Amino acid sequence: MSHTKVIQRLQDGSILFNRNWTEYKTGFGFLSQEFWIGNEKLSFLTNQNTYELRIDVTSIDGLSFFVTYNKFRISDEYSEYKLTSVGEYSGSEVCEERDNVLQCYCNEGYVGDGVNCTFDTPPSDCKDIYDRVSTDSGVYTIKPTTWQGDPFEVYCNMSDGGGWTVFQRRIDGSQDFFLYWSDYKLGFGTPDHELWLGNDKLHSLTSQGNNQLRIDFVNKLGNPYYATYSSFSISDESDNYRLSVGGYSGNSGDRLIYYNNGQAFTT
Repeated sequence: MSHTKVIQRLQDGSILFNRNWTEYKTGFGFLSQEFWIGNEKLSFLTNQNTYELRIDVTSIDGLSFFVTYNKFRISDEYSEYKLTSVGEYSGSEVCEERDNVLQCYCNEGYVGDGVNCTFDTPPSDCKDIYDRVSTDSGVYTIKPTTWQGDPFEVYCNMSDGGGWTVFQRRIDGSQDFFLYWSDYKLGFGTPDHELWLGNDKLHSLTSQGNNQLRIDFVNKLGNPYYATYSSFSISDESDNYRLSVGGYSGNSGDRLIYYNNGQAFTT
């Protein structure tokens, strides 16, 4: 998983950005809302390794765009926090003047209608979305590389490194989970609430490459726990959607490998 550090966020005008040098040096705002991380911190961050810069913007019409630069570095205060390194640009579009007409054009791998640039093929999973489209959690449309059906909606959790495709969620008991094999094969519920994504989709997702599994849950006292597994896949229906999982870490204790690894799916 990639690890993105957010250095600035503007969303609703709740934080004043018309500030003096000292405030931009030390930083201001709230990390969960609008903020500037601070030039001093940014200088230290970008001088300890090679970093990429990604900028995500949303227009007043709700259209989303992004650009990435493969190098990014800021100097220290003595050099007035100068932008000393910014690498090659990539993104969904480029806006430039051609034949005396200023217009935005879709880059390779994207198609557009004159307003939006979107992938010419849907993202394969939430990690693909995180890397190329958006770092915001929410419902997105994907199509795994081995999936033969239509693209489908999933909820993408972009926390803890980003790119987590949510295939099960239980919150308040509003969705019945005492269902049949065919229901679990196809999936049920809604992506942004309680759901089971579907065993066929889950097999297709986990057949694309190496995958991690993360399980988050809260006990009756409201205490949060998690378990992460460094490898995770589900076989197809002919093998009864058999589970393969390994490499536990977390604070919940491991039960999945000991009791369920190599086991076929049952309702």
